[in-house]
Parts: sequence; structure tokens; C-alpha cells
Amino acid sequence: MRYLVLALLVACSAERPDPAHELETHLMAPCCWRQTLADHESPLANELRGEIRQRLAAGEVADAIDADLVDRYGARIHALEGTTGDPRILIGGVTVAAVVFGLGVLFLVLRRARATPRRDAVVSEEPDELALRLDDELARVD
Repeated sequence: MRYLVLALLVACSAERPDPAHELETHLMAPCCWRQTLADHESPLANELRGEIRQRLAAGEVADAIDADLVDRYGARIHALEGTTGDPRILIGGVTVAAVVFGLGVLFLVLRRARATPRRDAVVSEEPDELALRLDDELARVD
């Protein structure tokens, strides 16, 4: 019961997402096209972040701001342009596939190691042909 109450308190106290930050993480900084507006530090990026926050505070919808920035800078301003979703999903999927593949290989190796009979060195009581030949040659040298 305590855990349920704790979970509810955590869920209720979670901060609401900041629409300005969400928009900034989906738009590239048009001064260099290397980082998003949320991460980049330049005069133009600072100006655009301020504009986004001011327009949102004035009640403008994020989609309208996004459309205006696309009109000004082109579709290249979208950080995920040309992709069908968040690339973190693909990275997570590849990671899961690699872990599953690695566990499968480990399972097969361990299974094969268990199934293979151990070959302990068996010492024969009868001397083999090479040992006898070596003994004869050593006897001739003396």
C-alpha cells in the first residue's frame, strides 16, 4: 500500500513538459545546422529561443511557430527531418537485438560444452611404438 501511495505522489508531482523546450529540441540551429536550438549557444540560437518563448507566452500554438520557422529557414530546420520517428527507438531496437543474439550464442556455446564428453588424458600401461623405439636408440647411444 505504501508503494502505491508513493507511486501516485511521484506521478502527481512530475513536472509538465515545457512546450518551448520540446519545440527547441525538435528544431536545428540555423546558424550551423549541427545542434538543436535547445543545445546550441550562439546569438541566433538565443534569439530564436527567446522568440519561441515569447510567442508561446502570447498564446501562439507551437505548430504555428514551427510552420513560421520552416517558412523562414526551410524544412532543414527540423532536427528529425526525413526520419519516421525518434532515432532512439532504432538504437534501442538494435541494442536489444544485439543482446538477444549474444545470449543466443552464449547459450549455444555452453550447451555444446556441456554435451561434449570430456577427454581426459588416458595413460596406457603398454608402451607405444615410438616410446619403444626411443628406448632402443637411447640404449645404443650408451
